[in-house]
Amino acid sequence: MRRVLARRELVFHPAKRTTRSEKRPIPEWIEQVPNRIWIYDTTHWSRLDAATTAINDVVSKKWLGEITSHDETSIQVQAVFTRALHDEGLLDQIEELAASGETMSLDPDDDRLPVLLVMSDNGPQMTSGSTREFMALCWLATHYGRPGTPTDQAQMALLRWSIGGRVAPVWRLPCGQIAALSSSNAAATRRCSGRASTPSS
Repeated sequence: MRRVLARRELVFHPAKRTTRSEKRPIPEWIEQVPNRIWIYDTTHWSRLDAATTAINDVVSKKWLGEITSHDETSIQVQAVFTRALHDEGLLDQIEELAASGETMSLDPDDDRLPVLLVMSDNGPQMTSGSTREFMALCWLATHYGRPGTPTDQAQMALLRWSIGGRVAPVWRLPCGQIAALSSSNAAATRRCSGRASTPSS
């Protein structure tokens, strides 16, 4: 092929290899202590047409909460985070920060640091505008792994495995109970969404 191109005075330029972007380091302002770095992920139950979104503490490995629903949107993310923030005693702090009228800063020397660093992959419900707005209103900084880079997703994979072991009994529930579970989560989502919208007032 190259000889034919050379006879015709043509030059073949192979496509340039694309290089992966560099891994984003953990921000300098974050402390490696419990309740400072959370990670969340979603596991799908294809046989039930349902999904479970769960949150874990990266440092303490504490299971912070989960929500199972037929839907997989920003609403479920907001609901499970509102519950976890309330259970961990952080929601009142967030509401005070929101009421101050200040905005969070990522400068290590600034007093207006985020309440938490939240890690996830690049799923649509994680990167949607509604989720980003919710996180910002709640003073939660986001940190995403690089797509197609398994080493970046190692912690997410471990969490996904934990979800499977912890929520696996849902596989054995009759479809009617799954529907009831989804309806219960939907009601909780509406209540939590109302609470989550408080910081924007």
